[in-house]
Amino acid sequence: MALIAEAGPPAETTEQREPLWRRAKAVVLKNILPIFLIFFLCFGILVPEPGVFFSKLPTQYVCVVGIFFHSGLKLKTDELKEAFKSIKALVWGIVCILLITPIVGGQLTGLLPYPVSKDHSGNSTNRTSSPDGNNFGGSSILGPALFQTGMQVYFIVPCTIAGGVLLVR
Repeated sequence: MALIAEAGPPAETTEQREPLWRRAKAVVLKNILPIFLIFFLCFGILVPEPGVFFSKLPTQYVCVVGIFFHSGLKLKTDELKEAFKSIKALVWGIVCILLITPIVGGQLTGLLPYPVSKDHSGNSTNRTSSPDGNNFGGSSILGPALFQTGMQVYFIVPCTIAGGVLLVR
């Protein structure tokens, strides 16, 4: 029993793949924000002098203005009109971002092990101590007691990371 081959040109079944450098470029451009965040985090740890220099300048204001200016340039008028037409979604987004997320985030952060105790003057202070009574001087396994405040501030402004991702796309 022999197989009979069909007459005609052979069908091309192999697809032409893009070169590796083009695929790598596409991946890097798609993930540029996380790549730069990790790069500059490592750079800041290894070489802290530029960060110390720029901390004395009003750099954060320039960055915030730049982010909002860039967002405004990418905003299309049709998208803005469309967003204002969907009032329910707009109100729900504002309530979630400005009310629900900060309340839930603040309450969950308050559950972290940073016990509050009274000092000699009657003021409340965040102190953490081990079960055997040793005082860690305001620190716990999660870090210093002020770390809890930093986490609460982070939960109050949850859109910073999402805003960065949207700016890249």
